[in-house]
Amino acid sequence: MGLEEIVARIEKDTELKVKKTLDDAGLKSQSIMDDAKKQAQDYLSGKLSAASEAAEMLVSKASSKADVEGAQIYQMALNNSIEKSIEDIRKQLAVYAKSEDYKRLLAKLSEAASKELGEGCIIMARKQDMVMIKPMQGVSVEQAKEAFSGGIVAYSADRKRSIDYTLDKLLDSIKDRVAVEILKRVK
Repeated sequence: MGLEEIVARIEKDTELKVKKTLDDAGLKSQSIMDDAKKQAQDYLSGKLSAASEAAEMLVSKASSKADVEGAQIYQMALNNSIEKSIEDIRKQLAVYAKSEDYKRLLAKLSEAASKELGEGCIIMARKQDMVMIKPMQGVSVEQAKEAFSGGIVAYSADRKRSIDYTLDKLLDSIKDRVAVEILKRVK
């Protein structure tokens, strides 16, 4: 083997070793790059997942808050509607006090007060209502000094007990039932 062959062979071996080293370096570099990409992808995936969970939690929290606020607004509107309806009924009491039903109601209220308060009870009524109350034995009817929309106020003979059967008090006593009826019709 001559010197030229030896040099050619060394160059070829060197070239092969360089090529192999470069190939190995390329593979190693590719492996490092793949690992780095995978780590970056895993990191990003973890952060995206955490961000997604945080976003879902925020959306859920905001949605719950909106639901609660919506329910509160609805309830306030419903309460306002009920109050307005009851006030409308209260305004109509003067019209009711001119009806035949009102005359029958006055008779029933007077009779109930007489039974509950006993002999000698005093029934106080509005001036215009006094003529509608039928005279009863042991019961006196007087004009009320205070103003009310209708009905009666009754006192026992000794004035220690009283019953307020004014239309306003009667409406107040059935206010909850009126509200329930309004709610049935609204819902």
